[in-house]
Amino acid sequence: MRDMRRRFVDMAVFLFCFVSLFVVCYGDVDAFVERHLAQLELNSEEWVYSGCNMYWLGLDENCEPPDAPGECIHYPSHYRIDDAIQTAKGMGMNVIRAHTLGISTGNKSNGLALHPNLTTFNDKAFDTIDYSIASAKREGIRLIVPLTDNWNYFHGGYHDFVNWRGFDCDPFHGVPQPSSGCYQFFTNPTIINDFFNYVTHLLNHTNKYTGLPLKFEPTILAWETGNELSIKGQPFANWTNALASHIKTTIGAKQLVMDGRNEKSFGVDIDALKNDMVDLVTDHYYVSNWQSIIPTMINNGNKSQVYNKVFTVGEYGPAPYTIEEVHPFLVAIENEASTSGLPLISGDNWWSLFSHGSMYGFVEHNDSYTLHWPGETVLHQQLMQGLRIHAFTKRGLPVPSTFPVPQAPNMTWARVFSNSSIQLAWRGAAMACNYTIQKTITMAPQKWKTICDSCVTDMQAPWWDTSSSNNSNNKNKKQAAFQPLENDLPFYRIAGHSCDGVMGPFSSPISVDVENYIK
Repeated sequence: MRDMRRRFVDMAVFLFCFVSLFVVCYGDVDAFVERHLAQLELNSEEWVYSGCNMYWLGLDENCEPPDAPGECIHYPSHYRIDDAIQTAKGMGMNVIRAHTLGISTGNKSNGLALHPNLTTFNDKAFDTIDYSIASAKREGIRLIVPLTDNWNYFHGGYHDFVNWRGFDCDPFHGVPQPSSGCYQFFTNPTIINDFFNYVTHLLNHTNKYTGLPLKFEPTILAWETGNELSIKGQPFANWTNALASHIKTTIGAKQLVMDGRNEKSFGVDIDALKNDMVDLVTDHYYVSNWQSIIPTMINNGNKSQVYNKVFTVGEYGPAPYTIEEVHPFLVAIENEASTSGLPLISGDNWWSLFSHGSMYGFVEHNDSYTLHWPGETVLHQQLMQGLRIHAFTKRGLPVPSTFPVPQAPNMTWARVFSNSSIQLAWRGAAMACNYTIQKTITMAPQKWKTICDSCVTDMQAPWWDTSSSNNSNNKNKKQAAFQPLENDLPFYRIAGHSCDGVMGPFSSPISVDVENYIK
């Protein structure tokens, strides 16, 4: 069982500021998490984690409002990165798994990938990678970073390295056979060297926001050899061992190594467990009967303990289900232990959390597993509350009775329409449940009038102010040719409320745009 000393270490925050051209302040990520036998340790104390996946932190393919949902490959804004990571912290998480901080190859991302072709590195791609690491560091959250992908998504995968050398490797769902092009990635010395050079370039890079090479960054908990690699057997174990050795010995990285093979089809691979250079193994669960997968998870945890490996759940998809359906699975993650009292599941990351949009609303992803805080439906609101409770409980921390107070939102526009209605939009505040909006004509502090008292959420943005006082010189709402006047047009400001009703600070005021009103 967890003792009070370990709980004290988890709750304590050591504040450090690194001052250079940038200022980065961070919490308890000044020391590396280490593996001792089959458990994780921080400062020689047992350490566990709970978190989510944010695959998009380095590179995103989802359109942001006001664009319709679809594919718009871009680097996410610093605001979106901060917003999502602050939300994770507010929900009690301490680890985020982020694919595109390490997987960024090939030509499907319109030239934005870190390694778009065999001979080119696009180091502009490091900005969002660096900033995400700095943002996580500032919030006291650690990162798991996969290095390649089994699947042919926009951010690339191992098929890129194979295809660059003239072999044919398409996405597949089975273990690659010796006759297949995909097999070359794990056995061809030239292709292995190409990939290892990419890993070297990534890990040796110095973060411009923290001043640390990525290989020496304690915010990074582990480098994962890949996402859902469909590999099993000795040739692939040899590749995993060589990559782990390259990371730890050749490059000299200080972080842990996670085996990224896809275990969900056949359980944790014994060859992976026997690998001396691997610290963590993982499994992914997308099921409809959450109770039924618990024995498999426990078996994987027990098997990992025998070989002194740490077992984690790297992905699971709760979004389509109620918290009541998922709850037994969460409880098992929290409580299952070995005969010696060690946690069988040292950490978990659910799929997946998305941020607010840079202009308004939320960024949507076209799967059925996307979640936003506080939830877009009643069922999702209940689920998000349950996942928050789970994160604190897994970490051995008391669940706070209050919620974080949102920081000030940022109003992005106030636009006049020809019927003298005014449309308002804002960047949401992390952990806000709803918002209050005020307006004034004179900007005098005592003249602000509340026109929306906790009445609007991010799902309702943009929001319309149709009150009759928008323009005292134009009372006729049906007037076809509206002539906006610079005088008598209002200013607006907005503040977010936590889910227990505490209002945060107001945004800076914004004036109505009289140059670009909508006809």
